[in-house]
Parts: sequence; structure tokens; C-alpha cells
Amino acid sequence: MTAYRMYFLVDDETRGRQDFQADDDVAATGIARVLFGTCSDICDSFELWQGRREIHAQQPHHSRANLFDLIEAHQRLTIETEEAISQSRWSIAQSRRLAETLDRLKSKTGATL
Repeated sequence: MTAYRMYFLVDDETRGRQDFQADDDVAATGIARVLFGTCSDICDSFELWQGRREIHAQQPHHSRANLFDLIEAHQRLTIETEEAISQSRWSIAQSRRLAETLDRLKSKTGATL
């Protein structure tokens, strides 16, 4: 697993940052696209970095990336990362869509995330 850092941006200003682990750039990009979609009510773009190297990830503008398009292991990692974002002190934690997503996931699993 490799460490990645995602920046949530509004008008090119950072409104949130979250670190997560992924197998490779492809997996990290998929996870980042889902995280962006989940928080897109409060941010308008994102950057993805692996150390000092920026990963040029295509950003979903017309349709949100879907959690269930990811393999199961990446789904779990994405949900854990969404939970970490919701508990952060960044303004991105105030995303209504993020809160709704986590509530929906909790009700489906009947468990605490």
C-alpha cells in the first residue's frame, strides 16, 4: 500500500485534505473520484498526490463516481476515509452530501462505521 494525499478545492483554494492508502495510482484515482463526488456539494475540484508527485486524475463533472464501482476492499477504505473526513476540522467536513452518504451507508449495514 502507498500513501496518497487528496486536496479538496474551491476556486483553487484548499478546503480540505485527506490522506489515505491505496494499492496504486489507478486505485487511488478511483477512490479519490468517489470521495470528490461525495463532497462535491462543498468543493469544485480536487488534486491527488503521492508524495511530491501529482496524480493527474480525471475529475467526474457530469456524473459522480460510484462507490459500488470499486472493488470491495477499496469500498471499505473509501468509507473509512469518508468517516475520517467527516470528523476532520476542515470545512469539507460540513458537506451535507457526505453526511447523507454516511447515514445511508450506516442504515444499509445497520452498523456503526
